[in-house]
Amino acid sequence: MGLRPDAREERRLAIHEPYHQAIAGELQRRRATGARPVLVALHSFTPRLDGAQRPWQLGLLHDEGDTTLTRALLGRLRQEPQLCVGDNEPYRMAGPTTRFRGHAYPAGVRYLEVEFRQDLLRRSGAREAVGAPVRGWLRDAMALL
Repeated sequence: MGLRPDAREERRLAIHEPYHQAIAGELQRRRATGARPVLVALHSFTPRLDGAQRPWQLGLLHDEGDTTLTRALLGRLRQEPQLCVGDNEPYRMAGPTTRFRGHAYPAGVRYLEVEFRQDLLRRSGAREAVGAPVRGWLRDAMALL
């Protein structure tokens, strides 16, 4: 990023920490009402890496934790013939717990991570065109739980 270490820490404190505090607060608020929240983390990935084309339009990432929701959504997405969906592709969740999982697992909250290929998000209106069906597919998957 080219930031000096002190500027990087300043940015983290100004942006990153309040963001994660808001997530933790919202999960706590929802659980206090008796709701069973689900934490869905959305990310994007490049269409090419190291010269190789990545075929997946969406990828679902999971680890050894509760994969019930991930498996349900993966099954639902695989019913869509026009989609190429990755199961732990283009990345594998490995290593230490991420901040998002760090919010979900200790609170007993289901967690799902969805990756979108970036070239699908660049056109005007593309985010809504991609997001609307995903919302419906996620609702379908959650209804199976």
